[in-house]
Amino acid sequence: MNGHFSPLVLVVDNDGSIDELLSHRLEEEGISTFVAGDYQTALREFQRVSPDLLIIDMKPSDVNGMEILHLALARYGGIPVIMLTEHGGVRDAIDAFRAHAFDFLLKPYEIKELLYIVRMGLIERMFKSPIRSDSSQGGCRNKLFELMGRSDSIIKLASEIERAGRGDSNCMIIGETGSGKESAAYAIHKDSRRARMPFVPFNCESISAELIETELFGRDISSPAGEIRGSKGIFEQADGGTLFLNEIQSLPLPVQRLVLSVLLEKRVRRADGDRYINVDVRVVAASSQNVKQAAASGCFRMDLLYLLCGCALFMPPLRERAEDIPRLVISMLTRINHGLNKDVRGFSDEAMQMLKGYDWPGNIRQLSATIKHAIEQADDLVETRHLDIAERQDVEVDAPPGNVRPYGQFAPNPSATGIGALGSMAHERLALLQAIRQTNGNMAEAARFLRINYETVRSKIRIYGIRELNEIS
Repeated sequence: MNGHFSPLVLVVDNDGSIDELLSHRLEEEGISTFVAGDYQTALREFQRVSPDLLIIDMKPSDVNGMEILHLALARYGGIPVIMLTEHGGVRDAIDAFRAHAFDFLLKPYEIKELLYIVRMGLIERMFKSPIRSDSSQGGCRNKLFELMGRSDSIIKLASEIERAGRGDSNCMIIGETGSGKESAAYAIHKDSRRARMPFVPFNCESISAELIETELFGRDISSPAGEIRGSKGIFEQADGGTLFLNEIQSLPLPVQRLVLSVLLEKRVRRADGDRYINVDVRVVAASSQNVKQAAASGCFRMDLLYLLCGCALFMPPLRERAEDIPRLVISMLTRINHGLNKDVRGFSDEAMQMLKGYDWPGNIRQLSATIKHAIEQADDLVETRHLDIAERQDVEVDAPPGNVRPYGQFAPNPSATGIGALGSMAHERLALLQAIRQTNGNMAEAARFLRINYETVRSKIRIYGIRELNEIS
């Protein structure tokens, strides 16, 4: 902090293009401003007044603007820097992200949008640690912003994650497929006292019912000579740290009982073994389903649910925070360009509007895959023709035969679509049964009508114990 009685914002405006309204509005909110008319003045005043936030109005290919950014972050790592640039300066915005600027805005911008970012930057400055690449809370918070955006809902989520990190109770994260549940779980771990211990992720949906007990709890194998060779399960691997159990509703009921026992007794017994091994593990569970309704329908143990819900977080879907998309896209562009050794410089206005208007049923995971595919196809600028997404969400789809309805119509929320949005596992099971009946057991056809992939259909059939044609005939 600068030692003044009010926050101080230094504005670098070398051609007078920033509206005087900004300074006036900041002063109204009790925020002092100092406007530097050239870069030499800015450098001198920066070191003299120690501002709490820096706004740089940067022109395309502006070396001096980037120099001030680097100086601010090198000498005063905790100061937020907001970059303003024209559409032709998208490349500079990308460079600013690489240098860890707090945020950027493309001109022309709404004054209220800039004011909002200034407020968020000052809050970050006052209450959070400097941006770091280690496991500090400030570093975790900024990493989360980089991965998920900086909208109101993500800022709220970041605060909830920090509160969860300060405690040590088990957590439950609810969110659609691809919404960032594992990133949130990892952030909780890094904000906790267990940050230096293992973080072990495990997808309960990816392992067959026959193998899952061994994966979770390990196995003891006796040799003919009587020696016991053991393999650790993931509870032992996570000892002292955090175990992330994704899609926990997929665990068979008998295995749920064993997990409950481990959490209560803090010890595991390996399969085929007769000894107990003490474990100290915090479990962060996640589900794309409404597990309360799953418990009410008998598909999930209520006592296990209560034990897991020491705190509960809800991941906001990408379609509800379209304002995050430009920032996410530019962050992904930087990372993917580097990975593919390409130099795609940005997105056309039409392409960006198309990205912002899409519904993103697969959330951030789908966005990332779409951006990667587009960058692979583009040479200089990503255009709409490079985006492998439908331009409109209300396009009619082929109607399924008979009484089969698209999956979302079985969900309690009529606006929900796709298998990740279902509120009740009982409804999900019914939807699967009806689709498979009407397609005469053709699971590929059933997957198409339900708007999910084939492997998901096979997985759900296993989870719900549907005996395929024996049950549906």
